[in-house]
Amino acid sequence: MNDSDPNARSRWLQWSRWPGIVAVALGVGVAVAWNLARPRVVLAAGTPLNSDSDGDGLPNALEPEFGCDPYHVDTDGDGYSDTEELARRSSPSQSSSVPGNATAGLGLAVVANGLNFRLVTMIYLADGSLTNKTLKLGVIKSSTPVYLPKAALGMSASLTVVPAAVPGQLVAVYESPLSATILRGSGSAAVFSMLSGPGGLKVADAVNLAKISDAVCQRFVLTTQPGGSTGTTLQVSSQQGTGAGGVVFKPIAGGSPPATWTPGEICNQTTSLVGYSGAAAIEEVIAAGCESGWDAYCDPTCSASVGTTITILDPAVLVGG
Repeated sequence: MNDSDPNARSRWLQWSRWPGIVAVALGVGVAVAWNLARPRVVLAAGTPLNSDSDGDGLPNALEPEFGCDPYHVDTDGDGYSDTEELARRSSPSQSSSVPGNATAGLGLAVVANGLNFRLVTMIYLADGSLTNKTLKLGVIKSSTPVYLPKAALGMSASLTVVPAAVPGQLVAVYESPLSATILRGSGSAAVFSMLSGPGGLKVADAVNLAKISDAVCQRFVLTTQPGGSTGTTLQVSSQQGTGAGGVVFKPIAGGSPPATWTPGEICNQTTSLVGYSGAAAIEEVIAAGCESGWDAYCDPTCSASVGTTITILDPAVLVGG
């Protein structure tokens, strides 16, 4: 979308507010199939987040987490909406980063919603159709995935279809509730979203959550990707001074850190792989400390995490990568 076009935002809002009409225009279906085979249920609660100033399907509270402007559909002006870039795993805040040639993409984010959460799944399909596609949402607290049945999501789940850069392709946002009770017990969990379909289509993403000093945080694994960019480019808008390797955590979007946490810093943990438990890696924290230059907050007790173990779910394992 061209933000300099005075009529562009109006057209965008018309698309986002009328997903049924958009679905007909693109020839896609809005029904999403669910895996209901698992008898275990994680109860969900909450109401939809309606604050979306630019109409791109992303809640305002989520956009700063990716370095996006909640009042512009295409923050970096590269011709791809923020939503499409998040679904296709390019940076929505850097014009030099554009989507690749994959035929499908999926991104997942978590937003605080009162005492509970909202899962925001961003979907891209080059074939422009949700027909014969299956979306699974789930939680992993140990080694076994627990899929969230449709009944647990209730009426507050929503699907919004928004324009793609290429006409005929599909970009959609599926927003669903999740109860904070998933953090009971161990205080940590990983949530995931996985889309599959004909021809071996399978894409997934995961968010690793932990309750630290009464703040719900997301853990980010620092890895170096092709071209030298770090794996947290999409999620953390400032990461100066941090090399590859290790784990950091910051309060999730829409949440509030404790008053004692230091702004402009983040807890950086150096970890060592202990082993695997199903689709999750078990890592021991061997060094930790607050590091400046981040758009985040740091728990003053960060260094005390040395010697503890953390569980990190790798979405590549979910899809057999």
